[in-house]
Amino acid sequence: MEIGLGVPREPVHLVAQDKEIRCVGTVDSKLDITGQLIACAEQQRPWHKNISGYIFKKNSPSCGPEEVLVVEHRKAPLCDKTTRSGIGIYAARLMHNFPHLPVADEQQLSDQKFLVNFVQRIFIYSRWQKLLANNLRWETLLAFHQRHKALLISRDQKMADELNSLLVEPTRPGLDFLQKIYMAKLSAILKIVPTSDIPIDLDAA
Repeated sequence: MEIGLGVPREPVHLVAQDKEIRCVGTVDSKLDITGQLIACAEQQRPWHKNISGYIFKKNSPSCGPEEVLVVEHRKAPLCDKTTRSGIGIYAARLMHNFPHLPVADEQQLSDQKFLVNFVQRIFIYSRWQKLLANNLRWETLLAFHQRHKALLISRDQKMADELNSLLVEPTRPGLDFLQKIYMAKLSAILKIVPTSDIPIDLDAA
């Protein structure tokens, strides 16, 4: 509706066309809303910047975060190929703009371990946003890392050690450069869903 489609509206799906993924109508293939979905994500970028998590719609050609059905049309009749390899157009642009933003779909949240991990990621990401908003300094970064150190180790000891080594003097890089590396590695660790049940401790994690 945000891009001007009515209710009810023609169903759409993802189609592989000329090495591109397009979002087009299932009845009228001339209905192509790819550009509108990308533009919508860009228009909403200012408020995306301030959120700490996003729940998408599973299998949606606009808002599915993973494993969305993609149709590949072939010349021979009845030979179309389908794969679960796509990402919804709007979701893909949002995730491109904010690659470390915690995201999930509603089916993933039905898994208790995933849900707990997702909530933890949201709180940690929110704390990171506040650090950046208050002009990140070495002492605040080190305090942030220390606060979450045990949780990171519980996810992956080796990756946590690698992240910790970035903060050790005198080998650590400049703060402006480090913060990008740090968040990328932190996000990779936090995406690991623990195999054991861990209670939600919103203060410590």
